[in-house]
Amino acid sequence: PHASELPSDGTLVLYMGLERLERALAALIASGRAPTIPAALVSKATTPSEVVVMGTLGDLAARVRALGLEPPALLLVGEAIARRARSCALGGSSSARSPAARAVAEVAPSGART
Repeated sequence: PHASELPSDGTLVLYMGLERLERALAALIASGRAPTIPAALVSKATTPSEVVVMGTLGDLAARVRALGLEPPALLLVGEAIARRARSCALGGSSSARSPAARAVAEVAPSGART
């Protein structure tokens, strides 16, 4: 995506976001979003192989690259992502949470367990 085509605020979801992840994140920052804005990539959503990687516009690409994830994937950007991470942290034991919540707990920013 070109920076001029992207909104500079609000929650944004990009489908098939894995192949163009670094370019999309750079375009979002170029469109005026701060590198500290929360972001997440969901690989293989709704399947038993689902993985959710939490980060920011500035560090998400490196986190995803380190895990070697495969498409399909969704890129989610905005403050709503931070609220989701906090709700997972409040969700009780990881065995009681959904597979997606457990995946978030495993790869949350700064290595902190949620």
